[in-house]
Amino acid sequence: CLGRLDIDTTGDGEISYGEAAAVKVFKEHAFRNNKNIYSFNELRYFTSINSIGTQCFSDCTNLIEICIPTNVVNIEFYAFDNTALHSITIPSAVQTIDIGVFGQTPLKTVYCMGQIPPIVKREDSFPKTCTIYVPFDVVDEYKAQWVDFANQIVGYNYE
Repeated sequence: CLGRLDIDTTGDGEISYGEAAAVKVFKEHAFRNNKNIYSFNELRYFTSINSIGTQCFSDCTNLIEICIPTNVVNIEFYAFDNTALHSITIPSAVQTIDIGVFGQTPLKTVYCMGQIPPIVKREDSFPKTCTIYVPFDVVDEYKAQWVDFANQIVGYNYE
């Protein structure tokens, strides 16, 4: 699924941890409409990426699980729109969740790890039917900042 990205610097047909860690950005539409991606938990090894680009995984309709790297700061417009994700963990480093990021997904659970709520750009960033788990001690902060999702927010013990 990484063929379009030209990151196999050794030409051995495999992506090493080092090659993954050297990638600094996934451009807009990097994986868009790729029906061959079902799981991409290896994304966590792309430790130099600080942003998931606009529509990066949009229309990957078979994508059911993914592990966002812990250093990601921004999740851009419609990054995971129209995927098959049922659950996602938002790392604590994430500061911005743009418009429609998880809008058209069957997402049931969102785990937000941050003590500071990321900025959510619009009410269509998450489906209205998902439960959003946040650290117990900051439930009120999330509800105050994420007014459109306040009824979906539940405290969770991440320890």
